[in-house]
Amino acid sequence: MSRSPKADRIVTRLAAAVDRHRAGALDEADKLYRRVLDDDPRQVDALHLLGMLHFQRGRRDAGLSSVRRALQLRPLFPEAWVTLGNGLREVDDAEGAGVAFRCAIATQPSMIEAVGNLAQMPAIGAAMGRVWLDRGVSIAPTNVGILANLAIGALAAGEWDKADRALRRALALHPAFVTTLALAGAVRRRRGSADAAGWFARAAILAPDDPEHATNLGAVWLESGERDRAERWLSGVLGRWPLHAAALVAQGIALRRRGALDDALRLLRQAVVLTPASPTGLRDLATIMLDIGVPRVALALTHRSIAADPTDLQAGRNLMSASLYDPEVDRKARWNIHRKVTAGFPRRETPAWPNNRNEARPIRVAYVSSDLREHPLGRYIASIMAAHDRRLIETYGYSLSPVEDGLTATLRRKAAGWRQVAAMEDSRIAERMLDDGIDVAVFLGLHFDGNRPTLPALRCAPIQISSCDVSSMAMEEIDYLVSDRTMSPVTGGERLQERVLALPHFYVHAPLDTGAGSIATERRGGMTVSFGAFNLPSKMNDAVLALWARVLAAVPNSSLSFRHRNFFENRVARDRIDAIMHRHGVDASRLVYFPGAASAEEYYSSLGGIDVMLDPFPFNGHTATFESLWMGVPVVTLAGDTQAGRHAAAQLRAIGLTELVAATADEYVATAAALATDPDRLVGIRRRLREDLRNSPLCDPVRLTRNLERFYRAVWRRWCAGLPAARLQQKP
Repeated sequence: MSRSPKADRIVTRLAAAVDRHRAGALDEADKLYRRVLDDDPRQVDALHLLGMLHFQRGRRDAGLSSVRRALQLRPLFPEAWVTLGNGLREVDDAEGAGVAFRCAIATQPSMIEAVGNLAQMPAIGAAMGRVWLDRGVSIAPTNVGILANLAIGALAAGEWDKADRALRRALALHPAFVTTLALAGAVRRRRGSADAAGWFARAAILAPDDPEHATNLGAVWLESGERDRAERWLSGVLGRWPLHAAALVAQGIALRRRGALDDALRLLRQAVVLTPASPTGLRDLATIMLDIGVPRVALALTHRSIAADPTDLQAGRNLMSASLYDPEVDRKARWNIHRKVTAGFPRRETPAWPNNRNEARPIRVAYVSSDLREHPLGRYIASIMAAHDRRLIETYGYSLSPVEDGLTATLRRKAAGWRQVAAMEDSRIAERMLDDGIDVAVFLGLHFDGNRPTLPALRCAPIQISSCDVSSMAMEEIDYLVSDRTMSPVTGGERLQERVLALPHFYVHAPLDTGAGSIATERRGGMTVSFGAFNLPSKMNDAVLALWARVLAAVPNSSLSFRHRNFFENRVARDRIDAIMHRHGVDASRLVYFPGAASAEEYYSSLGGIDVMLDPFPFNGHTATFESLWMGVPVVTLAGDTQAGRHAAAQLRAIGLTELVAATADEYVATAAALATDPDRLVGIRRRLREDLRNSPLCDPVRLTRNLERFYRAVWRRWCAGLPAARLQQKP
């Protein structure tokens, strides 16, 4: 049956309209679609395509009206449902868009565009988004875009293996697809793989006008320890794209790691001005503000960073750490911060543990850390692993850092089993620990470095312990916290989720090789008394500096010397201290800033020139306290309500100098002034300090290890008996 002239005219005009539409001649296409609708107002294809054209021209209301009219006439029109969904997204109607995409899929289950769009809608949640992407891959296994989006979702969820598989398939289909190459680099970057730079380099070659890939290449070099190479490369990137925020952030981080805080701060501030909602820019600017001792600003910036990207686990951990440096954050607020951050960690059901419940058998203990290398924590754990009784304890090392050195090799030799797990996602590490039959997992320094507080949330072992940390993680999955009776008293301390294993003494450090450095017991020329502050500037908040100003006021003929690597070469660090001290009546002539990085011999020699070391709060000195005491320099501390704030007190108690532990700010000033102005007492303490330290529990790793082994056995027995975790305390 032949068509009517009108029907032929409609078909001809519609074909011409589509042709002009595809060619980008939107005015001509618009006229032709309208002429079709003049002939037949119910022509569904013309209504749909005219709606699409309206959206292209920014006429959202007209577009929605036209597409909705098409769907009224033909409800089973999957392409129109997709167009409607896209249009509703443009007017921020996420709920309506989701309904439209689901209608498209219901009409045509293989509608890949609807599946992909639905998967990327924030309203459905990350987990459901990955489900839809999985469906998209099953529908269109050769769709590179869907595979790339699946990899992005898996990467954000920490499912590195899944992301890697998706990218391998995508690269096999399209080896030169820049987005896929960059994503492959991102996956390997997360895993700390050495070949991450190669993937970003390929992406940068294929897209030479895109600064993002060049910036990622520099960032990877920086993370792999090639700081000089990264700085040079990023300098070139900024030479070509001076206002590229990501490059400004990356170069800012590089400069910060070199200690060039003035320049780093300038670049990061510029990046945040350019992109005020950039989570990485805000996060790294916060890190520098903490570096220079302004935790209140660091906390505010980190909150903004988390608001911009709630999935950024590093920002969450930074927030927890910064709360420990700010004296204005009380124990309740600190607890709430930790609880809120860790509540968002992925969990899994507790496995049915296959561990043999024989109380008397050797216990398999895993030490899990990113610092099983040349690092204070690495040296600490090396002394314990060397002293463990292998008849009682089988030690395993789980290294979360791709960096390995001589100390790593030593630790590997001392362990019954060694696992390099830096490139593994959390779930695989948890499975590996289950396969290894680990009885007790000891997570070291969860607040810092490359350690993963997300790991214990997955319940990696029947008994989980936090050690070498500075506060509670506020996680139900961590059973115990290793501490001592001073850092975690029965009453008056911080709020803890974990049950405390209170050792007689927690800290241990090997005797120092001070070279030519020696204990100085006599006063030097110049000021009568030389106070010292040799800790991280991040610990020198406004309240600390104000209290130190009171100490200087109490001892008129005194000076205060600052030293930490090359930090005080930066004007931003010195000017802040000068300004606060001036505000409290201390002239800048009484402040001494040691020059940049020194050799160990120079550093120890400068320590010997200090009469009394002033400890910061609420985050005490740790290694710096031990080094001062070893060089015969007494340390005055103000005990706080956290582990971090009672560490120096624990060291002083171990050598019988509890009279240098103050309970209040007034007592701190009085203690420091009384010691500094009593030459005989000061010299007497200085002469005996090193020997007292050498003979104390602080230099006895075997004693500490035996005590730890008793605790490991005690908590193992409780677990075997089905008893809950409980605070355990050893007598001195």
